Amino acid sequence: MLYKEYEDADELIRMLQMRSPEVDNEGYASGGNKGFDDIYLIYERQKVNYQKEIRQNMLQIMDSIDRIKHVYLYYLQLPQKEQSVLKAIYIEGKQYKEIIKEGMSESNINRLRKRAIKQII
Repeated sequence: MLYKEYEDADELIRMLQMRSPEVDNEGYASGGNKGFDDIYLIYERQKVNYQKEIRQNMLQIMDSIDRIKHVYLYYLQLPQKEQSVLKAIYIEGKQYKEIIKEGMSESNINRLRKRAIKQII
């Protein structure tokens, strides 16, 4: 992913260190530096890949945000009892034993939780 960019930069540095001037100019009528051309092409490919990856990550984040909004809007439409059960279990991380101490039976907690999740999904 994004850490690949740093590996590619190391590859560019090694390429610069290993090239000799005699090899770099072979095949170029103008005497241009083949090493720098190669490095520039690698840089451009790396830049395009980096932009594609950022775009893909942004789309994934936007999709996740949309799903969270969907769940939250349906959560807000639930009756108060169902909201409190989901909040206790999933947001506050309470165990069933703690919720039972607040006056609900385990079967009632399960029933409310299942019904709430069905409505959200």
